[in-house]
Amino acid sequence: MELRELELFVTVAEELHFGRAAERAHLSQPALTQAIARLERRLGARLLERTTRRVSLTPAGGALLGRARGLLDDARGAGDLVARVARGEVGSVRVGVVGTAMLEPVPALVRAVRAAHPDLRLELTEQTGAAQLAALRAGRLDLGILHADAGDPPAGVDLLELRPAGLALALPADHPLARRRAVRLIELRDDPLVVIREESEADTHSLYLAACADAGFAPAIGAEVTSLGTLLNLVAAGLGWAFVADPVVRTLHRDGVAYARARGVRARLPMAIAWPAGSPSPPAARVRDIAASLRGPGGGPSRPPAAPRAARVR
Repeated sequence: MELRELELFVTVAEELHFGRAAERAHLSQPALTQAIARLERRLGARLLERTTRRVSLTPAGGALLGRARGLLDDARGAGDLVARVARGEVGSVRVGVVGTAMLEPVPALVRAVRAAHPDLRLELTEQTGAAQLAALRAGRLDLGILHADAGDPPAGVDLLELRPAGLALALPADHPLARRRAVRLIELRDDPLVVIREESEADTHSLYLAACADAGFAPAIGAEVTSLGTLLNLVAAGLGWAFVADPVVRTLHRDGVAYARARGVRARLPMAIAWPAGSPSPPAARVRDIAASLRGPGGGPSRPPAAPRAARVR
């Protein structure tokens, strides 16, 4: 039993007229009659009563009609599902995310993906940039959102730059400079710096040290940590000060921590979306393109994404 035969049977059953049914099916009437006869032979039952004046369903035809409609609906639904999967509108995407990106732009990305493609599921994992690269190469992640700037791409990974974040300072709330809205780095030269461990975010670590060097001093490292939460906890405890990205200032308030602008610091914290070298899967490509279309704190639309640029991971 073929779907086309069922489709033609349903058409005749709805029209109860072979001439109208043939016109609707874009067939000649003899071809339609032959198709119905083949279906009846396959099933071993007469489906339609035909006279010179009318066509009617037999009991067997009436029993088949509902099932035939259901089968045709299922077949159309399966075809639609396959097409949506091929377009990347259905499925799951495993995404690694650095801690600051969980504040921005990931919430906006989640909202945008859910609004555009409700059947596309994001599986988010907070990871350092180094861990994401290893997972991307090993096929354990489909996408990574990490700190990166222009340069040579890591082996086996392609990247597209996203909107960078400005740098701010986190100070203990009882620090003498904590009430200032802006602080020059040189004013902190005698205070220890709390940073994310170098092996976790090597180039970000270097970016912070370079900013201090540009200000004329080499900071004493008070502690090296593996997470943003621990970093802020140590700042709140008075162990030292830290660099943070602007999204932290906007969205993450912590008792015992005061934020200030880093006066005179022009460095920005780059952000990129990464995927295994080559073409990503259709669902991953959908998410990548949505991420590239978001910018700013509110995640508003921007210009369409440019072609991927090589980048060096921070």
